[in-house]
Amino acid sequence: MSEINFVSKDQVNLLKVVKIRKRVMGLTTLVLVIYVVLVSGILGWWWYTSSKEKRLSSETNEAIKLIGQYSESEVVVQRVSARAKLVSDFVANRNSAASASAILLENQDIQILSWDYVSAGEMRIGVTAGNPTLIKGFATYLEKFYNKVQLGELSWSPTQGWIGKLVCKT
Repeated sequence: MSEINFVSKDQVNLLKVVKIRKRVMGLTTLVLVIYVVLVSGILGWWWYTSSKEKRLSSETNEAIKLIGQYSESEVVVQRVSARAKLVSDFVANRNSAASASAILLENQDIQILSWDYVSAGEMRIGVTAGNPTLIKGFATYLEKFYNKVQLGELSWSPTQGWIGKLVCKT
């Protein structure tokens, strides 16, 4: 037996178009959902990385400020440490400074104008005498007590006489 189809060709084509539309709409919806998920994932990743970078940048700026503050205090600490070392060196060597001053006062022909105790191993002495030979003799006398005695400049002053500058090093 055969079947008779009473549906017109237009209606069959219309049914096929409706089926095709359903498939296209389903596929379009699926593509749109994938696109939205993909774009939201990319935007979410960008937002995450930019906020993380911003947070790290602010933490870095805070760390740089702290380093600046610490460096200022470190400079102060180093200065105080250097000064404390100078004071402790002076206190440790003040007995040798006292004995050095006693050596300078033994000679009656020489008058001491200035005496600068520079460090533990060096002192500068300004002396005056009636003639330059006395100053040179005083320098020779100091060589008994110091490793190196340098006689600097000798000059004449009408009010003080001959003036000499000596540097003594141990």
